[in-house]
Amino acid sequence: MKRHMASSVGFCVFVAFLSPSHASAVPTTGPADLGLSSQAPSPIVRGATVPVYAYVYNVAPAGSADLNYSLYYTLPDNSVTATVNGTKAADGGATPKAYQYDFDSTSAPFGDNTFVIHASDPNALDSPQAQQVTVRVVHHAVPAMWVQGQEISMQESTVQEPEFTPEAFGATGGGEFFSAAAPHILNDPAVATAGMDLDSISSTGDPQITTNLGTTTNVTANDDPSAGIAWTIFVDGSTVGHYSKILTLLFSDQDIPGADATGSVEARILIQADVTSDGVTGSLEILPEPRIAIALMPILLICRGAGGIKCRIHSS
Repeated sequence: MKRHMASSVGFCVFVAFLSPSHASAVPTTGPADLGLSSQAPSPIVRGATVPVYAYVYNVAPAGSADLNYSLYYTLPDNSVTATVNGTKAADGGATPKAYQYDFDSTSAPFGDNTFVIHASDPNALDSPQAQQVTVRVVHHAVPAMWVQGQEISMQESTVQEPEFTPEAFGATGGGEFFSAAAPHILNDPAVATAGMDLDSISSTGDPQITTNLGTTTNVTANDDPSAGIAWTIFVDGSTVGHYSKILTLLFSDQDIPGADATGSVEARILIQADVTSDGVTGSLEILPEPRIAIALMPILLICRGAGGIKCRIHSS
């Protein structure tokens, strides 16, 4: 009887170990699923170095197989980077693995520079993948003005004298104040450039001349050559006389990678007006770079003739 009971207990334990319900709890995994995205700043000013990012995801549900991938970039000149390999656990695409290529645009052509990012895992769903990202490389902003039907640079270092005859304005008769539409300030459309900021305006001269010119950001990115700042010159015509004013304008690139510092480009505009009994006439002119003024002082020139003429200059 005792032997029978022992046998029964042993049998019950063995059956419980092979329970079908317990065996079915063993988990199974699905394949990895490749996801890929990219990002880069654009536009940038030539000379800037910027990151071109690639993000790799395993978008399969948690518990699925790991993603074992390879990744590389095709660069704008069609060369390729070294291949990197990585592993990413499945998490439904919640978090990526990030990669960065530093793009030095010093020698890049103006315009669109296209990168292609390649990622693959032969055992994953949605693989391989290639994704394109474009960085537009532009020139520094170039402040210019339409004067007498031609585009004139406003940067002092590039304005030559005389580059053009002054733009004339005038009217006859009527009113204490006279207004004249000034030429547009614009961003030189010869090449792709950064947008342009007019950072500050100062003036010296006669109070009879005023304008409605104000500071502004991103005047134009030159995709429309006729766009820009339209402004007006006002002249008080109540008192006969000759009046003048110089406007000093400070420009810079819009706030993008590689931009010039605020107020780094200077331009000067001379406005002159003559008020007579017949009305108001005047002119507008872009001034070249100021000449360097050298203060004169008494000097003593000492020359000696022995062994050739030698001179030294001393202030007196």
